[in-house]
Amino acid sequence: MARKDLSIARLIRRRMQDLGITRGELVRRMGYANIAKGCRRIDQICGGRVEFAENLRVELAEGLDVEVNVIDESIEVTRAELNEAEDQAYRATFKPHAVILTEQNVPSQITFYAMTGGSGHRIIQFKEGSNPETYAIQAREALPNVVPFLGAPTGYVINYTPDFALRFNKDGRLVARLSRAFRVGQSSVAIGGKEIDEKTGASLLGDVDFHSSLELD
Repeated sequence: MARKDLSIARLIRRRMQDLGITRGELVRRMGYANIAKGCRRIDQICGGRVEFAENLRVELAEGLDVEVNVIDESIEVTRAELNEAEDQAYRATFKPHAVILTEQNVPSQITFYAMTGGSGHRIIQFKEGSNPETYAIQAREALPNVVPFLGAPTGYVINYTPDFALRFNKDGRLVARLSRAFRVGQSSVAIGGKEIDEKTGASLLGDVDFHSSLELD
């Protein structure tokens, strides 16, 4: 998903202009000895890696000569901007589908989970053009005995629209109505410092440094 000009990026750019400093000077002010690494981190923060901004909130405040609460407020606005953009992208591409619920909430081997398909292990796609009344049957019949790295299925959720879903146990009994779709977070791997999505990662081998944005139930 393409990142728009985020709050944290706007703040960093504005304060650099106010102070008349370069990106290299900013990371020096933040305490970095390795300037190239510090610049990469700034790029990642401006690109939406909120977790890095949170970890460096004090250093960013020092480097930008602002109070820490200014950084905190910008981080929260950035998080809201990212959530809104993600929701818009999800709605634009939404198709009815089922999500498998499993014994484990966290994969037993996170790296291999991501590289072999990640969240795709939990998704059941319905037959093109099929009647929504058949979705529950299709989902129940498609349940595997085991979901890789997550154990046996305990049930499933059918996402009919972004704002309506039904939750079933593994025997197909309706157990809950949901006011929004049940969404599974995406996994990614980083190879050589470059982030790779889980579909691409499934075809790659090598020295893997994994980070995850999983949002499992």
